[in-house]
Amino acid sequence: MPHIQAGELQGKRVFISGVGPIGCLIVSAVKTLGAAEIVCADVSPRSLSLGKEMGANVLVNPQNDDMDHWKAEKGYFDVSFEVSGHPSSVNTCLEVTRARGVMVQVGMGGAMAEFPMMTLIGKEISLKGSFRFTSEFNTAVSWLANGVINPLPLLSAEYPFTDLEEALRFAGDKTQTAKVQLVF
Repeated sequence: MPHIQAGELQGKRVFISGVGPIGCLIVSAVKTLGAAEIVCADVSPRSLSLGKEMGANVLVNPQNDDMDHWKAEKGYFDVSFEVSGHPSSVNTCLEVTRARGVMVQVGMGGAMAEFPMMTLIGKEISLKGSFRFTSEFNTAVSWLANGVINPLPLLSAEYPFTDLEEALRFAGDKTQTAKVQLVF
């Protein structure tokens, strides 16, 4: 789970860029682990709404909202999670993460032609990758089974398996959906 790579989160200021289903689950996890402030950024109003429902304190649309105050003084956030995989999001995370903070790369985008290496080095940010491993899966199952986190806000609809085509059509509309479940 990405929060393991971030280290201790109790009392920390956390920035999450990209609040699709995985980003929203990260919101819930860092809230559970005691983050003092959780700011989410996404270009989708629906995703931002889900981020709020999962526990974010502040929502930001980087296409419309000014983020300069979080970039000032070598950054504001102790920890940032880049979950979209988009190059501009990687840049934003490095800019808003404070000196000697931690950035966790979760999103899987393509290669970046120009990585902001000087920002990473100049601020001595610890850059960590995150993927899924066995122990994290067990933690996730335990949290779900014990009601530590509630994934239900992410469930947009349920369809019987016989309505597969309609379910796929609905799931393809990201203005309305996060996750669609098929019932067998």
